[in-house]
Amino acid sequence: MIVPSMTYKEMYDDLAKDKDKVEYRKEYYLQKAIKEFKKKRRFPAWQWYDISIPSTGNQYIVFYYAENAMQVEKPLCDSFFVYFVNNKRFAIHWGASIIKQTQNHSMEAVREIRAFTSHFFQRYKERLLKDESLLSNDVICRFFSRNQDFIPIGINEKINNNIGNYDDKANYGFRVRDGFCFTMSGVENSDDENRIDAIVTVFTTFVAESSMSEIQRDAIEKEHWKNWLQSMKEFEKEAKDGIISYTLQ
Repeated sequence: MIVPSMTYKEMYDDLAKDKDKVEYRKEYYLQKAIKEFKKKRRFPAWQWYDISIPSTGNQYIVFYYAENAMQVEKPLCDSFFVYFVNNKRFAIHWGASIIKQTQNHSMEAVREIRAFTSHFFQRYKERLLKDESLLSNDVICRFFSRNQDFIPIGINEKINNNIGNYDDKANYGFRVRDGFCFTMSGVENSDDENRIDAIVTVFTTFVAESSMSEIQRDAIEKEHWKNWLQSMKEFEKEAKDGIISYTLQ
């Protein structure tokens, strides 16, 4: 079971142990979700189910999403881990981030945990969905379903004129389909402190880009393409001698 005393690497590895069991539950509930979607007359539509993994005691939400009637038979399926710290609820997504440990290292996969606060989803609900009838799990499912690609964006004073009041943990945010995510992030080093074992990012608040100023939107667009071009250069450099393959250490 995940407990606050764990390192982020330990948390990640514990979640990884549940992966096959969560995937099994996704398959188990799929036909049930499709049956419910076939009854729907309005879209988007979603279904979610609480699950618990007996071997670890970890709690998850498995969910399904059909943005339109064409997706009823093949809905998007995903899950998130439900985590409480001092009565504060977090929705956890986990995966891998491709980074360079130093400029002299090749790119490699590093464990990444993304923790979304209740405040983040409340702002998403208020600023984009604007539907007070939605339950918290409904909102989370809508966000994760609609926002699959997260583009890291360096935050400068044009994006947030108060960035100077924060430390470097707030230097990056993420651009997604529905808007912009402000975050706090950090790394956990290995015992020799020369390598990163895990990255953790806490998603603190959400802003719809339509509510941002033109200066903010232009700055986000500029950082987006700057990041994209740099990533392409790195991947081209890595791929020049063959196919890129990344595995977690």
